[in-house]
This record gives sequence, C-alpha cells and structure tokens, in this order.
Amino acid sequence: MPIILASCGARSSLAIDPYSESPGSGGASLAGGATNYGRFTNVGAGSSLGGHTNVGGATGGSNQGGAGTSAGGATQTTGGSATGGASTPASVKNIYAGTHYSCALMDDGTVRSWGSNDSGRLGNGSTADSRIPVTVSGLDQVTALSTGSRHACALRKGGTIQCWGDNTYGQLGNGTTTLSMTPVNVIGITQAAAIAAGVDHSCALLQDATVQCWGSNDYGQLGDGTTSSSNRPVAVVSLYSVSAIAAGRKDSCALPLSSTGAVTCWGWNSHKQLGGDFTGFYSVSQVTVPGAVSARALIAGDQHNCVLIGGGSSSGTVQCWGWNYWGQLGIGTWADNGPANVTGITSATAVTASSQTCALLSGGKVKCWGYNSEGELGDGTTLEKDVPVDVMGLANVSAISAGSAHTCALLSSGQVKCWGDNALGELGDGTLTSSTVPVTVTGL
Repeated sequence: MPIILASCGARSSLAIDPYSESPGSGGASLAGGATNYGRFTNVGAGSSLGGHTNVGGATGGSNQGGAGTSAGGATQTTGGSATGGASTPASVKNIYAGTHYSCALMDDGTVRSWGSNDSGRLGNGSTADSRIPVTVSGLDQVTALSTGSRHACALRKGGTIQCWGDNTYGQLGNGTTTLSMTPVNVIGITQAAAIAAGVDHSCALLQDATVQCWGSNDYGQLGDGTTSSSNRPVAVVSLYSVSAIAAGRKDSCALPLSSTGAVTCWGWNSHKQLGGDFTGFYSVSQVTVPGAVSARALIAGDQHNCVLIGGGSSSGTVQCWGWNYWGQLGIGTWADNGPANVTGITSATAVTASSQTCALLSGGKVKCWGYNSEGELGDGTTLEKDVPVDVMGLANVSAISAGSAHTCALLSSGQVKCWGDNALGELGDGTLTSSTVPVTVTGL
C-alpha cells in the first residue's frame, strides 16, 4: 500500500545547483535510463529496450554555459514513396531527455536531437547548439536510445550499439577517450538487448541476460570489482539472469528475471542510492536493495533510484530511494531514505527521473515531484515539491522522459511537448525561453 501523507510540501529553489560540475562530484548529475528485457513485454525507456511507454529514461547533468544557437535540420523521411511520389514523413516513436538536450527516436529507425551540442552530444557532426531538431548523422535501424550526461547511445537492430559525444572516461566504448561528434561502434557488443547511459559510464544488457559496462569507474559503477575506468566493455561480476538495467550518476542497478527477485545496485552510495541498509560510501560489488521486489521496471535518477511495481497496466505504484534534498523521492519529506512508496501514485505505467521524478498514469496524465528551479515539474511554478503534482495542460501522454532541468512527453497524437529550462534550446520550440508549462517541439 502506498504511504499517504497529508502534507504537500513546497521548497523554494536554493542557490545550490545540483548539476554543477566539480572535481569532487566527478562531473554532472544524471539520471540514466532503465532497460527492461525478458519477462516484461510492456516496458519502454529512455535507456531501455522498447521505448519510454512504461519506463522513463532520464538523464541529468551539469549546466553548460553559453547561449544556444539555432541550427536548422532537414526533416528525415522514410525511404519509401507514397502514392503520387511523395515520401512519407517519419513520426516520433519515443522521446529521450538528457543534459540540456533531447532526442526523438523516429519510426523509420533514425534519431533527431536538439539543445546543447557541447562535446557533440547531438551527433550531427558539429558542436553548434540547435533550438530545433537535427538528424543524428549516419544512424539508422535504431530500436532504443539512452541519453547520458554529455553522451548518448543507440541500440541498433541486430544487437550492436553506437555512441557519440563526450568520451573523457571512455563512455563511448570504442577503445579511445576521444570525443566523437558522430556515432561510433562500441567494441565487442554484437548481441545487446538494451542500453543504459549514465553520467560518464554506459551499460549494456546482453541477450544472454548478463551485463557489460564501460567508462568511468571511480566508485565501482562498472561492477567489475575494481575502480579502474575502461574505454571498452567489461563484464559485471557475478550478475546473471537480468531483465533490466539502469545507469545513474555514479551507480548502476539491475532487475532480475525472477518476478520475485530483488533489485541490486553497485557504485556510489553518497545518499543511500544503493538502498539504505548498506552504509559504505561506495561498493564495487552488488548490494541487494531491501524491499524493492516484484518490480517490473527500473530507473536511475540523480543519486536516487526508482522502481515501478504492479501487476497490470493500470495498477502501478512507485518506490524510490536515495537522495531526497529536493523532495525527489515523493514521500512528503526532504530526508534521504531507503525504498518507500511515492505518495498517492497507484496507477503508474511509467516512471522517469533526474533531480525531478515523474510518473505517467494509466489515463495519460503525468505527475512530477522534486527539483523545480526551471519549471521542470510543469506545474506553472518554480517551487520544489515533495509529493506529486499535476503537469498542467497535458493529456493523452504515451511516453515521458526527465532531463537535467527539463522534461519531455510524447503524446498519442505523435506530438512532443517539453517544459523547464531552455537556455540551450532543449525544449525544441525554436526559442531560448524557459517554460514552467509544456510547449510544443517544432519540426518533428
């Protein structure tokens, strides 16, 4: 049963920036994506196999300075011709929000992106920001995406993975630490089932239900028993029969194939993101999360994690644990916590997280809670909320994704709406004006 609390707290935005980079934090804050594979047929994600419909994939990250510039992009169309010779425009299949940028997976297997292009994270061969969608260069046959802090990865038909953007810690997995403004192949991955990108590391769920990770490993987030970073995939030790993965700021989590199995996490534990019972600052091996059982979806936020629990498409509750300074656990308090039910959420079909957390409900509405300095909760304010609030004017939503300081939704009509920070064009409406309510992405 969900915990029902009478209070509905609101915290004014403070001067502290949860996305600021510093040597101590190791970079950007993030919410990596969840990926489901195996026993779940109704799972989606921004870092998942199948799309965001039932699992949000979110990434957060550091604020990138500078104003966004408008960069045009041609609308991608499918190769086939319709009657009369006109090509049929591709439509949006899924939506993914990252660190001051956003991506759309199109139904023809191509990808569009917009917003900040620092380190080439838009994947179009340049570093110019774009206020409207541009096409990721040379990428096709994509079945799923995951947006990390300054890099993104795509799962392609056949099981290969391509990544692009920042590569300081080897998070592109191509054997180098050189950034790439266009997609490059991850070495040795040929049978992937799903992909999850964290702040500066990435993980793949393979078809044999094992997991491999690559990139930064300063807190053991690669799960290979060491703290040595790797620019190519390494196996997560003693992890088998996995159905879902999530990559966070500096932690990773896995969901077992067993419907009654517990979630395990490894890596950084600065705010109880490994579950609450483990008291060490980090762990290079897996830690069992207490209470997080019978989950059917998994998502990593900015130093907090969430699972979707429920037996059907209209009966989902959400449990979250970890950092709660902004109320992102949704439990009516501001203290870090182990797994606890989000207040009042009983019909969730998807969850997505960064420093804000959002749930897609069975009726197509969206509720959000947590950090809100840029209006990323979509409730028309910039006050933090420690329990869920309605996103204004949003209905018939089929997918959601939370970025560093903005959130996006895909509607059943195929239209995409985003809200929150827009300093670098991440809302995709052709402006640099932030919005506390949803605005329409142009050019999709």
